[in-house]
Amino acid sequence: MKATLETFKKEAERANSKGNECTQALMNMGLFYLLAENDIQAVKIDALTHPDEWKRKLSLRIILLTIYEWDMGKVAGRNLKTLLSRSSVPEELQNELFESLRTLKKAQRKAAKILHQPRNSVIAHRDANALAQVKTIESLNAKEVFGAAEDFYASSDRFMGAFSKVLLQAGSLHGLFAFMLNKKKA
Repeated sequence: MKATLETFKKEAERANSKGNECTQALMNMGLFYLLAENDIQAVKIDALTHPDEWKRKLSLRIILLTIYEWDMGKVAGRNLKTLLSRSSVPEELQNELFESLRTLKKAQRKAAKILHQPRNSVIAHRDANALAQVKTIESLNAKEVFGAAEDFYASSDRFMGAFSKVLLQAGSLHGLFAFMLNKKKA
């Protein structure tokens, strides 16, 4: 996971230095996904098995907040479709990516609905009533948090499949040249 993250970081930096907005947007999306994935993976085992219950609950809260705040829509940006078209990404690949983003957003919203109260009470904003915080932390249900995470991961698998095809197309020689040529026309 760390090697993948480092590779995406390096490629995102390279994309930023080249000025191709399409590859910049795509690399940012990939890096955003990997950062959240890395955070969840870093605490997942502790959330399930750590001998200290407080550490398990803290790890659950980190997972909860990460899923709750994971919004690929804001990362993709409003002009992604235009950028993909300028890079000659075929319409069917664009549709597959945008459909996967919609599915991902639905799963994230579902998770956010389930996790809203504990997120606001004990990890993001902290309830002023400390006793209420303790009760919420103690009642955190690992099965519920991991259920939301499982649904979310199922939809993110679909996204990653579509994303990798779009990235391959946009980052190909054909895609890069198309973007440069279409940029001059715009």
